[in-house]
Amino acid sequence: MKKFVQILLMTLVVVECFLFFGGYAVFDFSRRYYTAGAACAFIISLILYGFLAQSEKIEELEKRIQEIETGVAQSAGTGDEVEPVRRRDLID
Repeated sequence: MKKFVQILLMTLVVVECFLFFGGYAVFDFSRRYYTAGAACAFIISLILYGFLAQSEKIEELEKRIQEIETGVAQSAGTGDEVEPVRRRDLID
């Protein structure tokens, strides 16, 4: 949640600066263009947060794959079988 708030604040600042320096003419938000800008910043930050969350998940999966590959490479010459790595939340 903290990361999302940081993204929201950064996006809000950029959008509000854009609107202040003439961006309101592009969108033509009649009276409440700063509120509309805040809504746009919120939607943009949701999208960015989703991409960052996916990126973190991909990095975690890459680490798990690398751990599994090193385990397979180490036991390849010994004849030992490698036990599958189980996630703690999937164990009964």
